[in-house]
Amino acid sequence: MATDAGLIIAVLVLLLVIGLGLFGAFLCWKLREHHSSISNLQDQLEKLQDYDNHRIIDLEKQIKLLKASIQADKGESSEIVDETVTFRQKNISNDDIHVDVENILPNNPQHRDHLIKPSMVIKIGKDITNAHGNVQLDSQVVAIAQNNYKHKTKSKQLVGIDDMDIVLKQGDKSFMSETTRRQTIYEGRPTSVLINESIFHEEQGHSEKGIFVHKTLGKSGGVLQVLGIKLVIPSDALTEDTQLTVGVTWDASIYPSLTKQSSLLSPVVVCQPAVKFRKPAILTFPHCAVNEKENWMLKVLNRENDFHCKNCEWRDLQEENAGDIDISDNKAVLKLGHFTLYAVVGESLEGKTAAKAVNLLAFTSPLQRDKMFTVRMYCINNYDEMKDIKRETVKLNEKQADVLQPFFIHDNGEDVTVSLINVSKGWKTDGGKSQNIDFECMWHCLSPSCKFLFHPETSVSKIVCDFNYNQHPSTKVRSLKVAQEQIQFSPLALKENVGPEHKLLQKMILKLDPKSDNDYRILAEKIGYTYEQIKWLETQDSPTEILLDKWISGGKHVSELKDHLSDIGRLDVLSEIEEYESSGSIA
Repeated sequence: MATDAGLIIAVLVLLLVIGLGLFGAFLCWKLREHHSSISNLQDQLEKLQDYDNHRIIDLEKQIKLLKASIQADKGESSEIVDETVTFRQKNISNDDIHVDVENILPNNPQHRDHLIKPSMVIKIGKDITNAHGNVQLDSQVVAIAQNNYKHKTKSKQLVGIDDMDIVLKQGDKSFMSETTRRQTIYEGRPTSVLINESIFHEEQGHSEKGIFVHKTLGKSGGVLQVLGIKLVIPSDALTEDTQLTVGVTWDASIYPSLTKQSSLLSPVVVCQPAVKFRKPAILTFPHCAVNEKENWMLKVLNRENDFHCKNCEWRDLQEENAGDIDISDNKAVLKLGHFTLYAVVGESLEGKTAAKAVNLLAFTSPLQRDKMFTVRMYCINNYDEMKDIKRETVKLNEKQADVLQPFFIHDNGEDVTVSLINVSKGWKTDGGKSQNIDFECMWHCLSPSCKFLFHPETSVSKIVCDFNYNQHPSTKVRSLKVAQEQIQFSPLALKENVGPEHKLLQKMILKLDPKSDNDYRILAEKIGYTYEQIKWLETQDSPTEILLDKWISGGKHVSELKDHLSDIGRLDVLSEIEEYESSGSIA
């Protein structure tokens, strides 16, 4: 019995050991399974984190796009989205350097000075662009305004100079207000219309990228001038009356093909039609080469003046013996037997580093309260008189602003760096303190740009920015100031608590301003305004207010408009005047 009991106990112990072993093995298997699950979970977690990171990046991109879309709805798309300048087969991107900038010298006493007005104001419809710096009326400036407007409005059509109102702030001289296409042809005023072979014909797409003047000349000869270009037709050069055209085009599709070393040094001049002269005509136009005889190898190129010519090539005018050439300080003088297109190009002489004169201009939109403010800096050829810009060694005062400062781009491959030095209190930059303007685009006269974005930290009504710029390795620094103030305009139609006389004017404005078949435009025509003046009135915020102010300031009474209002069928406005008169007063 004792033996049986011991055997049973041994079997039980063996089963227990086997059970414990199996249980241990089970535990090990479960632990390995959990470890594997944990590893899988960790892998999944890492993948999820990577996915989230990519999602965050994608969301940030979407947020940027949404912000750009919002700005586009506000008419500021060109201010938000970076432009990429296409140069031949190469893309050059003017990317912003994203560095936070604190308020820079907000208490600078320089900012307490009186604000500097823009040098030029360009108005297209109700869109306004202000230009700061040494701005001269130039085809490059018009081209920039044209492209900015097209980009901002997302328009497929270009707006020609006929539809622009350009005001030079020096004496508030208006350059292109009150003109129409057909009338300017006979007045010798600049126009986008291109006349080919004496027939009124708009070459769609090409003509809008240019400024031209037209004049009919005969045996006695005459002169045509536009934007620094002068064409002299001597007497007896023409056998009959001929309508001639001279101007500038900025249509890049017909520009001369340039090597990397070549630079476009003049506007592309258009002379039409392809007439031959009995005596040479004299064409004078500007170029921007500095020390042209010492450092440059210059050529005058020409090609057929048919814009639609597919196989027309630019050729060396001198090699063709097509005219006498004299290239001096800042101008090319050609004696021509017939008309083509003309341009001056050049390269550095072997062992020399050529330079050309350029201008840095700042373009801005009007300052609006609580909205982002953008300064876009453009580099363009400088065709000013060399007597003004040739003083390269003149010592410059960096605090001077909006004065003529000579600036030369050298053929060294270096970009121009534009740096923000000061910005007035209440503004902060969105982006970098320094931006580069691409050398190759400047050398090829493609009007490259960089931009600075500012957002208001408080409610401010003015901004003053100081910029310095230079091309390495030169240490000579030029400066440019941009200053703008928000214009407060309160139209009479919205003013409250006005006297009886102004109350009448308010009622007339509210009735005549809304466009209809017999609105302010018909009244303006009745009282002697020209078609061009009426087109200009259409761009104003309250055209009727301008009409009435001009009428009254000319010594006339509102009651004298009654017959005109009756003639155009505006009895509702007429009744307002009669009601006012019955009260015993006359405005």
